[in-house]
Order: sequence, then C-alpha cells, then structure tokens
Amino acid sequence: GSELLPTGYVIASAQFALPYRELIEMPAPGEGAGLETSEKDHDYIVKGKHFSISFNKENGLMEGYAYGYADLILKAPTPYFWREPNDNDHGFHMHKKMQVWKKASENRILKDFTVVRADTRGVELLAAYELPDVYSNFTIRYLIDMEGEVSITASLHPGDSLLPDMPRFGFYMEMNGSFDELQWFGRGPFENYIDRKTAAFVGLHGGKVADQHVSYIRPQENGNKCDVRWMTLSDKHGDGLNFSADSMFEFTVQHYRPADIAQETRQSGMHSIDVPKRNMVAVNIDKFQMGVGGNNSWGARPIEKYRYPAKEYVFELRIKPITK
Repeated sequence: GSELLPTGYVIASAQFALPYRELIEMPAPGEGAGLETSEKDHDYIVKGKHFSISFNKENGLMEGYAYGYADLILKAPTPYFWREPNDNDHGFHMHKKMQVWKKASENRILKDFTVVRADTRGVELLAAYELPDVYSNFTIRYLIDMEGEVSITASLHPGDSLLPDMPRFGFYMEMNGSFDELQWFGRGPFENYIDRKTAAFVGLHGGKVADQHVSYIRPQENGNKCDVRWMTLSDKHGDGLNFSADSMFEFTVQHYRPADIAQETRQSGMHSIDVPKRNMVAVNIDKFQMGVGGNNSWGARPIEKYRYPAKEYVFELRIKPITK
C-alpha cells in the first residue's frame, strides 16, 4: 500500500489462454422421439416430440421455429453481409465502396431447394442461391436432429476477383421481444471488435438486451461481442435459444433493426434518442465483422489484418432450444 493507493488496488491486468483439451460429450442413452416431415403450400415442416420447424420453399429460409407452445423466431435467419457505417467507415466512404454487399444480402435469388435426406433420425435440406450483385453463389445447408437442434451452414463462393472487402459474414434474425435475457461466454462485458478487444476479457457475461446498446451521439454500429463460445437469449421463465458455431463467433443483439440506425450520409441529424425500441430482439451472429477503425478517421481503412477480402467462407451456426 501507499498513501495514494490502497493495498490490492489493480493497476493493470491481462488475460492469456492456457492449453486445454475440449470435453467430448457422449450422447445420452436411449432413443429420442423420431422426426416427422410434411409439406403444406410453400412450407416444408419438420416435427419432433416438442418442436415444429418450418422452411419456406420459395426463399429457402427457416421461417418458423416453435418449441412447446411458443414460436421463438419472428424473422428467419437470413444471410447478412452488411453493417451500418460507423464514423470511421464514413471517413473512407465505406457506404459507397462496399455497398454491393448490402445489395447482395437483399437481392438473393433462390435457384434450388432440395431435401437431401429425411428420416426419423435427421433431416438435411439444401438451399442454393445466386447473389447477382456480387456475381457469386451461396448455399445454406440445414441439419435438424431429434432434439430440435438446427445446424445452419452458410457457404459463399465469390465469382469476381475485383469485389471489395466484406463488412461481415453471418446471419441476421429476429426474436420476440420477451427474449431479452442475454448470457454469453466470450469477450465482455462491454462492446468489443476484432481491433478493439484487448481490454475485454473472456468470461461469462450477461444482462438485458437493452443494456447492449451503446449511445454514440450519432447512431452507428455498436454493441458487438467477439471470441464468443456460446450465447443464449431467454425469457423470464428461462425458455429460449442457445447459439453456438463451428468456431468462436461474434454477435450483436438490440431492440431495433440495423435499418433503424442507417445513415447513408452524416447530415441526417439523427441522435441516439431517435433510435426506436421495438418489441423484438434483432440478432446478428457472424463468423466475422471487419475492424471498426483505421489509423486515422478521415480516409484510412482498418489495417489489413482486420479486413476480410471476398473469398470462399464457410460458417456453421447452431441453434437449439433451452428450457428452465
């Protein structure tokens, strides 16, 4: 101790990873309830003992996920490559230079929806798309098991070597607003990005969805979390969804849609007080999101190691129900 600081006062801290071996979980003995499949109008439906999952054959998306009596999703997990520009992004005109990736997210064309396999133990579906704005092909593979866990694997196959870097690569979906209890194992508790994460230690973090919003004077990209192993969103009863992936991932959860903070120019006059709070939870789950800062804010991009060139990427997102 000293006259300035009490004994035990933390001046600096760091975190480093120890070697470990992943625990292999053995499947529980006994048979689960078998799966049943059916088709109705434009829907392909997979049912298990406690769940019903529906896919739209017209757009290739998982539009319904009911567990028990509750439908857990409002908007299907949808391919998403864009982020609403932050102040640094405006400095290098990101909203113009990378705009094709926003269009690519919006202008998908489903070319084929195939039932690859369907029996009582598992269902595999494949949706194949064209992304005309970026001259690329894209596929989503769904695997559904007897417990209601869905594996959603996105694969990008770019067809043009001159495409700009990608702002992000992942999925966007929406859940009912009652699923506002957040918990995750990854970096936190405050927002962090690939080039802004050293001070955010890995641990078990949690809180309300509303508390993940960061009130920049000018609304912009905010609230991301990196190096996440798993994340859950649940209601006051403890029911909800668990998210994991084939590797560490990033996520953002908010009570508003990305479009609610869209500012193509910085002259709109929008402030954080103008951002709506909707009765829903917007969820971005990403393999990556590019860095948020360059070495200056008036033209520099994020440095090269925090950028993601357009190339082949594969990302497997896993969603499963949780109950108290």
